[in-house]
Amino acid sequence: MSIKLYGNTSRRERERRSFADAPAERENIRPEGKRKSAWKKALIIAVAAIVLIAAGWTLLHKLFVKAPTIKNDGTKISVTSGSRKSDYLTFVLCGTDVGDLRTDTIMVAAYDIENKKINIVSVPRDTLINVSWNVKKINSAYALDGIEGLMEALKNLLGFEIDYYAVVNLNAFKEIVDAVGGVKFNVPEDMYYEDPDQNLVINLRAGEQTLNGDKAMQLIRYRSYAQADIKRISVQQQFIKALFAQTLKVGNIMKINELAGIFSKNMKTDLTTGNLLWLGERMLSVKPEDIATMTLPGTTGSYNGASYYLLKASEVLTIVNKYLNPWRKDIALSELDIVTLQNGYIVSSTGKKVKDTRRDSGYEEQTTPTPSNSPAPSGSPSPSQSPVPSGTPVPSGSPKPSPSAPVTPKPSPTPAPSASPKPTPAPSPSVKP
Repeated sequence: MSIKLYGNTSRRERERRSFADAPAERENIRPEGKRKSAWKKALIIAVAAIVLIAAGWTLLHKLFVKAPTIKNDGTKISVTSGSRKSDYLTFVLCGTDVGDLRTDTIMVAAYDIENKKINIVSVPRDTLINVSWNVKKINSAYALDGIEGLMEALKNLLGFEIDYYAVVNLNAFKEIVDAVGGVKFNVPEDMYYEDPDQNLVINLRAGEQTLNGDKAMQLIRYRSYAQADIKRISVQQQFIKALFAQTLKVGNIMKINELAGIFSKNMKTDLTTGNLLWLGERMLSVKPEDIATMTLPGTTGSYNGASYYLLKASEVLTIVNKYLNPWRKDIALSELDIVTLQNGYIVSSTGKKVKDTRRDSGYEEQTTPTPSNSPAPSGSPSPSQSPVPSGTPVPSGSPKPSPSAPVTPKPSPTPAPSASPKPTPAPSPSVKP
């Protein structure tokens, strides 16, 4: 009688099974060990790669991303330079029209890096300036003498030399707006305008909406308001604040390199790409409410049959010293070459003669001008003598000043032909206001 015990096996059977199952057991053990080993190696490689990338980025950042320097002496902005404010930079920001011929938008900005504040002051494009050519508008300075001419004109107006410039074309503006995903903005009124010469069509409805790059460009170029260019400047300033706030959103902060690349590609500037990155990184800490915007104060008037924006010198001086002046000492009124019309004459806040005020233009050169912030004389001056003319073109010939005028130019003998002022050639069609 044989008894079979289930669950028990002979020694030979156990050895046979053990030998047969060994490969399977090895397969169950070794892959797990390999996975752990591979994971450790991958982790070490990843950590090493991160360290190398971080070290490389730090090195490249140190070599490439550079702080701008104060041009007049090359001192780094983190160092006080004599009477110059430390950590303080000024910029000219311009937007050009089609063809990049004229500056359609002119702004002067001051960046207080230490206090994380930005002040932006707009300069109306029709501002009357002290120049020798016929169209004495500040937006013609760029068309005739390039960015150097515009920088010089602004230096004369504001009394200090601006550190850097950036001239941005329309493509850059549209690309920036699209790159940050559009900008939510409340369009103040229905806007429609066509200009076939510029291939420009503006067609926007009033109300809050998200503007893409093309619609944002239409918004900032529209100027058919009741207040004309002054209202347009106000809308531009509001949009810049909204664009800045949109850029500060988490998803867009990571695009700082992309945004710097767009500016670098579509902008004429004396800042390097490394400078732009340096500034961009620091501007991320500026709050939208710490951006102040304003416009140089003035009024409208006409000269030589053209409409101009006439600055108010004393009020301009207040804005300059409070919001723009990079020096510790206040700028004096005599350092601002602001020209305006007074009693039928063009006068300058410097007290000096104005340039090329030709007798055949309807205004005589005033040798002892009254300061532009002096009160208006009593009496009822004629239209040609009003500080703010009504817009009627001034007739040719030299107007006779009324007895009530505070300054009466001395009659001069008829000059010899050699002493006659040289005629100024008419501007080319590309210098239209």
